[in-house]
Amino acid sequence: MDALYALPIGEFIAARDALVKEMRAAGDKEGTAEVKALRRPTAAAAVVNRLVREHAAEVEQLVSLGNSLRAAQQRALRGDDVEELRSLGRQRTEMVRALASHAPSAQREEVATTLDAAVTSAEAAAQVQEGRLTAPITETGFGDLGELTLVPDGSDAPGGHDDAFRKRRADRDEREAREAAEREVREATYALEAAQEEAGRLEGRLQAARRKVDAARAALTEAEARLRS
Repeated sequence: MDALYALPIGEFIAARDALVKEMRAAGDKEGTAEVKALRRPTAAAAVVNRLVREHAAEVEQLVSLGNSLRAAQQRALRGDDVEELRSLGRQRTEMVRALASHAPSAQREEVATTLDAAVTSAEAAAQVQEGRLTAPITETGFGDLGELTLVPDGSDAPGGHDDAFRKRRADRDEREAREAAEREVREATYALEAAQEEAGRLEGRLQAARRKVDAARAALTEAEARLRS
């Protein structure tokens, strides 16, 4: 199944359906259902899937940088030197830009956003590295680290670091809920498109079957007429 996501998106549906037919003939009902449910990637998602395969080392470095960034963010929130966080943030920008430069200009922004999400979220990183995205991932996490502001120790703000941390957590939870809803909409859209494609294929087969029935009926009528003559 992974091989399907290495294909150009124009070949995905035909290859998927051929695999479904092969697995059905082999009697693999569970596998047939699983493959049949696979959705065709969007153009941007297909580019990311290709980058994971063709630039695996760079993607791995980007994910590793994300681990360092998350650790540095926690240290900065505790009042440690924020310069490390800003330096890693600049590296993040450069690495994302370099990888995204391999994408066609029409998909470059969505590809960059997806790669950036792989830096800021361990869950997004796992999805990207799997190489089977069907849609781009919206940005989550750190934001602009170069302009990060922190509540210093001894701040007059009520709650100090705790208040800042809770606000960040609340903002993140709200953002993640919105993104989850957006993903559900995209997934429902892709499911509808797949169903419409399947309906189109079935309609074509039905029309072909009807033509065969009409031809057989005409042949039968002709044969009966000859028999009576």
